[in-house]
Amino acid sequence: MAHPEPDALGSTIHITWSDRQNVIQTDGFDIVDDLPHFLLVLLILQRFDLARWGPFTEFRGSSIQSMRVNDQSHVLRANFAKEPIDIFPEDDLIYGRISLTGRSTRIAGARKVGDPPSKLTSSEEIRRGNKLVAKFSWPEESRISEAEFVRRAEAIGEDNLLVKDHIPTMLGDIDPPYLTCSTRLIREFLGLDASGARVLRVIVFHRLLEIKHLDEDDMLTAFLDCLFCECLCSLCHVIILTPWQATALWEKGIEHGDISIGNLMCDPVTKRGVLNDLDLAREGGPNRKPSATDNIGTMPFLALDLLDKAAFNGKVQRSYRHDAESFAWCLVYICVCMRKDSQGRIRMVNLHPLLSWFGSVGASYHAKYKSTELNHILPLHERTRPLAKALHTHWVIRYAQQAADRQGGRGLANAPAEWIVPTKSGLQSYKECSDHESFTEMVQVVVGASGVIPQSLAQIFIDKLETIGRLYPYLLPTASRHPLP
Repeated sequence: MAHPEPDALGSTIHITWSDRQNVIQTDGFDIVDDLPHFLLVLLILQRFDLARWGPFTEFRGSSIQSMRVNDQSHVLRANFAKEPIDIFPEDDLIYGRISLTGRSTRIAGARKVGDPPSKLTSSEEIRRGNKLVAKFSWPEESRISEAEFVRRAEAIGEDNLLVKDHIPTMLGDIDPPYLTCSTRLIREFLGLDASGARVLRVIVFHRLLEIKHLDEDDMLTAFLDCLFCECLCSLCHVIILTPWQATALWEKGIEHGDISIGNLMCDPVTKRGVLNDLDLAREGGPNRKPSATDNIGTMPFLALDLLDKAAFNGKVQRSYRHDAESFAWCLVYICVCMRKDSQGRIRMVNLHPLLSWFGSVGASYHAKYKSTELNHILPLHERTRPLAKALHTHWVIRYAQQAADRQGGRGLANAPAEWIVPTKSGLQSYKECSDHESFTEMVQVVVGASGVIPQSLAQIFIDKLETIGRLYPYLLPTASRHPLP
C-alpha cells in the first residue's frame, strides 16, 4: 500500500510517498515562510479518507472488504471468486515477511463464506477450518501473472495426465484496479520514470501440504508427481513438434524457475503431488540470451552452475536441466533433514545438517558440490537413498565435467575417480544437452533406481512411464518403459 506523509526537518517540510517500488519525496518548503502553503497541505490531508491513505479495501465497491467476525477476528471478505471468500490475515498468516519494497508476498488462510465452524472462537480453530489460501503479492507489472500461468498449465493438463491434478487449483484472481494498487499511476502523474512499476495481485487457491511432511511412500509418489509434471509443463509443446524441433521445447513452454522444498506440495486428502507457486515462472523464447537476471529461485536448491561466477556474469543460459537438478537437491534435503518425532509427527531435525546451504552463495555452492550428507540419511527415508544418491551423483558429475571443460581439464583435480570420463585428448569431456536429452537422462536415472519404489506404488510409476512413452515416444528408449516386473 502507498503511504503519503509529511516529513519535517526543522521548519522545512517534505511530502514523502512510499510504495512497493521505492520512495518519492517532494521538494521542501518552509512552514514559517510559506504558512499559507502549509495550511493548504493540511486541509488536503485532512480530507483524505482511508482509501487515499493506502488501504485498497476501503475504496467504494472494492471486491475485497475489511470486516470483523464475532467482534474478534479481522477478516478480508473477497467477492472476486465464484463464491465469497473470507481471508484471515491475522489468525492464519501462513507466509509473510516485513519489507518496504519488492514482491512482499503474503499468504493467509481462507475459507468459503459459511463454511464450518460457524462460530470462530480461536486462531487455532480458524486455522483448522481453513481449506483455502489467499496470496497477495506485488510483482512487476511487465511479468505475466501467476494466474495466467496456472490457466495455461490447466489447459496442458486437459490432455496430459502427467499435469492434470498436479498443479494448484485456483478459485479466482484479481488485480485490484485502485489508485494505491499500482506504483505506476503516481509516477506518471508526477512525470517520473515508471519503468519497473509493480501491481498488487491476489489469487485464491486450495490449501496444500508440503511433501516433506509425508511418510516415505507418500513422499516418493508426490515427489515423482511434481517431477514429471514440471518437465511436461516445460515440454508442453512436444505433441505438435517433430523430434528435430525438440531442442526448442523449453523456450516454448512454461519455465517454473523456482523448484524448491517449499514449492513441492501435495493435496492434503489424496497425498498426490502438486507443483506449486508459478510466481517466478517465465514464458521462454527461442531468442532469449543468457542473463544474470535469470538466476531466480531459492538459493539452497539452485543448480550448481547457477551459483558460480559464470552465472552471475550472465554467461549461463537457463534451461530445463536447471529445474531438473533442483529436484535432486530437494530430495536430498527431505532425506537428510526430516524425521519422525516421539509422537509420530514428521518434523525437521533440530540441528539442521544442511544449514550451510542457506548461508552465502559461495558457502551454498561449496557445501553442495562437496556434499557428503547422503551418508547420513535418516531412517524415515532410508529406502529412498539409492534414488537420492543417483540423482545427486548425476548432477554433480555433470557440473564437474562442465567446470573442468571451462578450465581446460583442471576442474577435477580433486574429484573422485568415478567422475573422470577420459577422452582422446586426455581432458574431461562435457556436452551441453538439449532439453529433451536432459529429460531423457533424468528419467533413465529414476528408472535405474526404481528398486526404491515399493510394489504398492509400482503401478503408479509404470502408468507414468507408459504415459510418457505414449505421448513422447522419441524421448525415451523402449527399454525404459517397463522397468518393474
